[in-house]
Amino acid sequence: MARPARPTYQETHRVTPVGVCAGAGATFLWLLVTALLGVDLASTMWVMLVAGIFAFAAAWLLASYGDRGVAVGVASVAGASLAVVGLVVEWHAFGGSWILW
Repeated sequence: MARPARPTYQETHRVTPVGVCAGAGATFLWLLVTALLGVDLASTMWVMLVAGIFAFAAAWLLASYGDRGVAVGVASVAGASLAVVGLVVEWHAFGGSWILW
């Protein structure tokens, strides 16, 4: 007696490199444009912090309801930008000036 073939399951929204690159590129442009809104270092850090939070919200919505590949690209670039913001703030804090107030 032959065994039936095993079922194959396919993801409805696959994560593709094109989607990841599209999300990363769009987020990079978003963060670049918002960073240019700052007039000094403190305002640039605040704008980047808010833009990064909005980017993470967009990544969450994309992962829940949209393309997960784009969500991966958005989240990776947003995370890297928030890490840079944190390092800049920390660098200045250790130097004796707290730039966020």
